[in-house]
This record gives sequence, structure tokens and C-alpha cells, in this order.
Amino acid sequence: MSKFTALQPVLLTVQGKLAIARQYWQALSRRDQLALSVLGALLALMFLWLLLVRPAVRDLALAKQELPRLQYEMAQLQTVLAQIQILDKALVTSVDAQGQDKALQRSLQTLGAQCQTEESPAGQRVLICQAVAASALMDWLLQTPRVLGFAVQELSLSRSVVDSRERAGLLDGRIVLRTGEPS
Repeated sequence: MSKFTALQPVLLTVQGKLAIARQYWQALSRRDQLALSVLGALLALMFLWLLLVRPAVRDLALAKQELPRLQYEMAQLQTVLAQIQILDKALVTSVDAQGQDKALQRSLQTLGAQCQTEESPAGQRVLICQAVAASALMDWLLQTPRVLGFAVQELSLSRSVVDSRERAGLLDGRIVLRTGEPS
């Protein structure tokens, strides 16, 4: 109720203004009332056109113009995607285990001497990395295992700790790769 009592002076003012408007309307002749009604309807239609209909019509016309261009671009992107998938499948070729190991060792040289392989069960390669640049390791993980015919089975990374302090941009970790078709 306190909300309504606070609005009561405003309501009285609005009611007073409406009463004055009603008296003014009733004092007008029938012809003037009709003219003002038509003018009000035209004004409402003009605002409706300007605010709602015209922007929608303009957007539809623009969409009709842009649709062929967008469909062409989508077709181009789908073609490029299909080519990438074909090339990706061509890159993943079957290599014997000894060739895979040599290729893996050569690829690890790009990371420096920070990554070493450990003995592991058949079909797996375990890499132990210490103080490797994070960006280089992420690039290697995104590209190399897949190209060499490996899939990352397990990955455990953390920031490198040197002199009891974490080093930003350097990672330590253990990466388990399994031989086989990457998924």
C-alpha cells in the first residue's frame, strides 16, 4: 500500500490532465474530432512504418542480395574442408614401428633435449618432458603425433618449477602416445 500512496499525487495529476483533455475533446465539433482522429491514426501508422516495417523490409532485401554470396562462400569452405580431410588422411600413413620411433625422435629434437622417451608396453610411447616452452609443446601436440600415426592417450602437464618457483611459459609433463589411427 505504501507504494500506491507514494504514487497517489502522480495519479491525481494524470487524472486531472485526462479530465481536461476529455473536456477539450467534447468541446470540439464532430468534424474536428474526425480530423484529429484521422491525424492520430496517420501518425500511429507512420511510427509503425518507421520503427517496425521499414527496417524489416530493408533487412529482407539485404538478405536476398547477400544470400547468393554467402552460399558461394559456404560452398568454397566446404570444398576446402573436404580437401583438408583428404590431405589429413594421406598424411597418416602406416609406418613400421622402427620408422615411427625414428620419426618421433626427430620430431622431439624440435623441442630440444627437454623431452625423452621411456620404456613402455608394446604399442605405447611415454614421453617425459621438463622445462619445455609451452607454445612449442602445444604446437607439437596438435600436429606431430597425428602425422606420425600416434594418438595422445594420456597427457599430464604442469608449470615448470625451477628454484622452488613456477616458471611461466615452461611446462613439465608426461605424455603417453598409443600407436594406431588417431581418433
